[in-house]
Amino acid sequence: MNKKEIVEQLSNLTNLEKKQCELFYDNIFKIIAHYLKKGEDVNIVNFGTFKVSKRKPRMGRNIITKEKLLIKSHKTVTFKISTNFKKELN
Repeated sequence: MNKKEIVEQLSNLTNLEKKQCELFYDNIFKIIAHYLKKGEDVNIVNFGTFKVSKRKPRMGRNIITKEKLLIKSHKTVTFKISTNFKKELN
């Protein structure tokens, strides 16, 4: 499922214009990104939690040349599914 499909489904469920739903979609993800950039968790009840975590530096390998290289530490976003949603999936 992609943005266009989500906007279409949202429009069908709410009877709002697709333009309004697209604006809503864009702003929801801007808000989520804003708080993740600030280092805050984003908890969506009955869905899950997005968190920023820091990965340690590690050794990697170029798959073409087989040369070893250092992968620097960096931040990444992780997602943990809520217990209720996990039960619904299984």
